[in-house]
Amino acid sequence: MTYLDHFGLREPPFLAETAPAFFFPGGKRAATLEALIYAVTHDEGIVKVSGTQGSGKTCLCRMLAGRLPASVHTVYLTNPLQTPEETLLITAENLPPSSLADGKKPPFERLRERLNDIRATGQRTVVLIDDAHIMPIETLGMIGRLAIPETGQERLLHIVLFGQSELDIRLRNPEIRWLRERITHNFALDPLSRQEVEAYLTFRLRTAGHRGQALFSPAAIDHIYLATEGLIGSINELADKAMHRACTEHLAQIDPQQIETTVPAKPHPVRTKRNNAAILATTGALIVGLGAALALSRNTPTTPEAASARAAPASTSAAASTTEAPFFSLTSTSTATTNRLETLITDTERWLREVPDSHFVIQMLRTDASETDRIEDFLDNEVANLDATQIRVYRSRLSGQDRLGIIYGDFPTKSAAQKELKRLNQDKSASQYYIRSTSKLK
Repeated sequence: MTYLDHFGLREPPFLAETAPAFFFPGGKRAATLEALIYAVTHDEGIVKVSGTQGSGKTCLCRMLAGRLPASVHTVYLTNPLQTPEETLLITAENLPPSSLADGKKPPFERLRERLNDIRATGQRTVVLIDDAHIMPIETLGMIGRLAIPETGQERLLHIVLFGQSELDIRLRNPEIRWLRERITHNFALDPLSRQEVEAYLTFRLRTAGHRGQALFSPAAIDHIYLATEGLIGSINELADKAMHRACTEHLAQIDPQQIETTVPAKPHPVRTKRNNAAILATTGALIVGLGAALALSRNTPTTPEAASARAAPASTSAAASTTEAPFFSLTSTSTATTNRLETLITDTERWLREVPDSHFVIQMLRTDASETDRIEDFLDNEVANLDATQIRVYRSRLSGQDRLGIIYGDFPTKSAAQKELKRLNQDKSASQYYIRSTSKLK
């Protein structure tokens, strides 16, 4: 018997890729979606959506692609590591008819002409870029140039960037700083609260066909919240495993005992209480019209509620920056873990002082310095089969945050790094790796 039969479900409730019916409207997700739809169909700027890995950015991106009206031609870029040329081709292939029919002009100019044709019909074109934080600078710049309106002309291309916090660092690169300055709306996807985690579990289970008493006990929900920090991707994984476990034990309800067997034995950070008003109260811009939206929300986090409530009159708008509450750990990191990481960081600092700026490395992971367990797990499992002497850990505070990164290799040329990256990409787990110049790490 599968756990679907055991719990009376029509389909798995916690898959990462699901039908639109499984889109959770809580946690301000529905409000953010409505605000994005309005921004894309009415605004003339670039939009950015940021959130931690597992916060639901990809799901929101897919929902946006499916909810935009027919008057908007949507190009959904799921592989940000494509070259600029490949990105041009993919964009063109998604615009009927193909903009590559005339091969006399460069692809960039042919695509621009096609975008002009679409705009002349009164329609719009939007490119949704998932995982934009790992898109090469050159590709971001190329897409951005298409989004710059010529003097006296309307914008040919609209862009929505979905990415982790590293995207902000990337946008500070002098080569594409102009792109950051054209971002008019910033949306932040926050982790779910304890109450929202409970609502999420109930919503997903009901959508999958469950009826009857709650499957997850209050204590089990507490455990899931603490273990996942309210990140939807982690909630899905943990809940699915717990349901499998409960099925094998012939249980009607899930308690912490079923979840503990699927949670690594490690301390879990707990979020302090957030000030949701500070996170969301930014501008009432979209409810008072496009002109006010551009003036008030430029480079400030956009309020989903304000954007989706555009029909209501408003005389004032509040402005506040999106802030992240501090973290603390239930238990301290072990001395052995600290010593290991500090040794790697010290060795890497020494190596960076000696390696030429013209060399390249493969970026494997970047995360908050407090997530030592994640880093240790990555070192012990993800790269265990690679040459340990080529694995390095560096510390960065360029963004004002204490972050750690894991890099691999020391390649004298970019082509050599690309060859190794191609080999690594044969493993699905390596699909998020990308190439960096050592000069960017100093």
